[in-house]
Amino acid sequence: MTTAAHGPQSSTQHPEAPGTSIAPQRLSGGSPENHHEVTSTIALTAEEGAALLGQPEELRKTPRETAPIPGTDEARAAAHFANDASTHKLTVHREDGVFRHLEFTGLSGMSRISLVTWPYNLLVTGSHGSYHFERFGLDTEDMLNWIRGSRPNPNSWASKLVNGRQTVEEYDRTRLDHKIRDLVAEAVQDGRAPAGLETAVREEILDSHWMDDEQNALRLVSEFQLGMQYRSECSCGKGADHDSYSSAACWNLLTHKGKGDDHYVRVRQTAGFVFDDFAEWNIHKLGYHFLYQCHAAVWAVAQYDAARAAEPVFFQPGHTYVNTEFPQASWRFRCDSITTHPEDGKRIALGWRFFKDTWEPCAYGEDDWAPHLSIGQLDVSVAGEVAS
Repeated sequence: MTTAAHGPQSSTQHPEAPGTSIAPQRLSGGSPENHHEVTSTIALTAEEGAALLGQPEELRKTPRETAPIPGTDEARAAAHFANDASTHKLTVHREDGVFRHLEFTGLSGMSRISLVTWPYNLLVTGSHGSYHFERFGLDTEDMLNWIRGSRPNPNSWASKLVNGRQTVEEYDRTRLDHKIRDLVAEAVQDGRAPAGLETAVREEILDSHWMDDEQNALRLVSEFQLGMQYRSECSCGKGADHDSYSSAACWNLLTHKGKGDDHYVRVRQTAGFVFDDFAEWNIHKLGYHFLYQCHAAVWAVAQYDAARAAEPVFFQPGHTYVNTEFPQASWRFRCDSITTHPEDGKRIALGWRFFKDTWEPCAYGEDDWAPHLSIGQLDVSVAGEVAS
C-alpha cells in the first residue's frame, strides 16, 4: 500500500473546492484512550510446540504426499483434470470465516467443481462426484489448511472420508491377476506345486471371462483345487489316505469307527494346491472419479488463494467507492490519501464522503473495510467510471 500522507495533521481537498484544505471530522479507528488492552504472548520453537501439542503434520517424518506414478490411474486422472482446468471462472457464493461455498465453472469438458467448508469438514463436489471429508486436528478447523500447498494424496485422504474408504474403492482385476500369479510362482519355486498347476490356473481362472466381475472371480479362486491329498490320523495310531476332504472327514465314522477318548481323529492336507485366505487379499483400487476430485480440490484451493491475494486489502488513494447493494443510499467515498494512527499504526483512509446529497471530509479505519465489503462496496475507479 502506498502511503500518501502520515500523521494526524494530514488534510484533503474538497471535491468541489480544490483549493480548500479541511481536516477530517471523524476518525473511526478510535482515540488513544480507547486502546488500553494489553496482550502478552510467548514465542515457542517448533520443538517446544511439538512437546506441548504434539508434532504438527508437516513436521512428521512420514511424507505427506507423493507425485502420481506415470501410467497409473492417478496419473491419467491428473492429466485429465489439468486439461479440463485450462479455463475456469470462480464464484464465491458464501464466505463467512470457515463457512464457504466456492464454485468453479466454465471448465473444459463441461466439468464443474464446488468446495463447501465448515469447521473440520470439507465437501468436494462436481461433475465427477461428491466426497465429504472430516478431520479433527489442531490445524483443520479450516479444512482448506489441510490440503493447502500440498500435492494430492488420495490414498491417505480416502481414510478421512465420512462414508469410509470402501465407498471410493473398486474391483481391480489386474491386482487379482498379479496375486494369483505370484502365489502360483511361489508354490512352483518351493516345490509344493502339483504337476500342471500353471496350466490349470490359467485355463480355469485367468482366462475366464468371469474374472471381470469381483464376486465371480472370487468364486473361481475359492473353488479351485488341484492334486489334493488328505490323511486321517487317529490317536490310537491308525490312519488312511484320501483323495477328498469329505472322505477323510468321514473315515472314522464310516470305516475306523473308533469311540471314546482314545480315538481322537484329525485330518491334514498332505499334497495338492488351493488358494488360502483369499478373502483378505487386497484386490481393490481407488476409483478414477475420486482421484480426479482430489486433484481438483488442491487446484481449487490454490486458485481461491490466488484470487484472494490479488484483491486489495484496504482503501486505495485515487479510488472512489460506491454502495452497489443499496444504491438509494447515495453513499460514495473518494480516498485521497492514507495515514497511520500514531500509537497503534493502523491505517486510516482520508478523503471525501458523499452522503445525503452532501460532500463531507471523512476518514475510514481498517475496521471499516470489511463491513463495507459485506454490503456490496465497489471500486468504480477500477471499472473505468469517473467519480463526480
